[in-house]
Amino acid sequence: MITLVLLTTLVLLLFGVAPLAVSFLYYAAKKKQQASFVREATMEFVMAGGRCIRILENIKGWYYDRREFVEKKDPATGVVTHTPLTYTTKVGKLATADIRNLDGTLKTAANTWYLDNVQVPVKEAVLLGNPTHKPSTWWKKVRQYLRHRWGFFWVSAFYPQTHIHKFQVVKSRLRRNVEHGQTPIEEMIEVDATPAEVDNLLWRFPRAVLIGDIEFADRLTASLVAMSNFQVVMPNIPVFIYKADFFPQIESLVRSTVIDYCRKVKLADFITSSPIGPVLSFFTQIISQVNPEMISQYGVEIQSSWIVEIELGDSEEQKALKAKELAELQGQAGVTAAELAAKAVVATAEGAAKATVIGAEAAAKATTLKGTAEAEVLKTKVEKAGEAVVIADLHRQRVTGFTGSVLSEGGASGTGVMVSVPAKPERPAPTATPPTP
Repeated sequence: MITLVLLTTLVLLLFGVAPLAVSFLYYAAKKKQQASFVREATMEFVMAGGRCIRILENIKGWYYDRREFVEKKDPATGVVTHTPLTYTTKVGKLATADIRNLDGTLKTAANTWYLDNVQVPVKEAVLLGNPTHKPSTWWKKVRQYLRHRWGFFWVSAFYPQTHIHKFQVVKSRLRRNVEHGQTPIEEMIEVDATPAEVDNLLWRFPRAVLIGDIEFADRLTASLVAMSNFQVVMPNIPVFIYKADFFPQIESLVRSTVIDYCRKVKLADFITSSPIGPVLSFFTQIISQVNPEMISQYGVEIQSSWIVEIELGDSEEQKALKAKELAELQGQAGVTAAELAAKAVVATAEGAAKATVIGAEAAAKATTLKGTAEAEVLKTKVEKAGEAVVIADLHRQRVTGFTGSVLSEGGASGTGVMVSVPAKPERPAPTATPPTP
């Protein structure tokens, strides 16, 4: 009886307390106090006093690794070694020889740019997880379900001593409805006047950078807007080291990288190799080169980058240089046209000559074939009727086809016989019939 009463009491308490507990956790997570709903592809920072003790990451397939080194123990000797934790990034390289896949097919041809994997030492980084990993205990299974299903993370019961960190960032964006060639390039990016306070850091984010008055190797100038997609690798660096100055810092590194490259190339070559739009060449040859430094210095990686707009300079010196370059291009075009015309004349002459040779060869071949065929016919006649009969028949054909008065037949000895052949009588002309009266 007592056991039944206890079970009833426990059931009533469970059904009465459970809704209250769920309601408490829900509102606590909404207000980011004892718990938090972390939005997908973002991360939040749990602070205890002035120190970050945890990072709550809601990133599918990725996890936050707190380690600085990977510890390995040799089972035979028992020696423990520490190797740096590494992150794989992409850096463009120029192929000096053909690169082939394992099956022998061509992967990258020589003298072309391609993206290669480079290992960069990191610590406390967001790394790619193991897709086959499964929780080892029932509590971890429940925790994983809550995180994947609702983005629910438990923070701490000691709120507000333990709380979600809030920090400031400078936000910027490309202006909407910008017409190509109509909007001044310096007005394409809109930057907020004051930093905004946020409670989470985006795992991936785009950022537009204005790079103005670039001087190229030919002394021509231009300005451009580059759009880059970033991914956070070591989140503590941008949030706690650079804080509100984080975005200006990474923009400065992108800007200096582009300027340093452009100083070594001509403007026309740069426009040809790095056209406007999401093409791979601009990122592979220029921007990806800075990835190892970007990760080590600022804790972020550049995933892709392209040119949004280019605006050429309009100084008097540049106009003169443009005119000179245009004249050179026109001169080259004239030379090219003359070379093509000369090649066309040569090709026509060679074609006519080849046609004459082919015609002569065809006539000779036809004569040869005819002679061969006649010889084969004579050979067959000799085999079947005899040489004397064939000679007599040939003589008859000659006499029949002769229209003169004297026929001379010469032999191999040089002597011949002249035979007088009577002329063939001509048919009398028909007599005209007198008309009937």
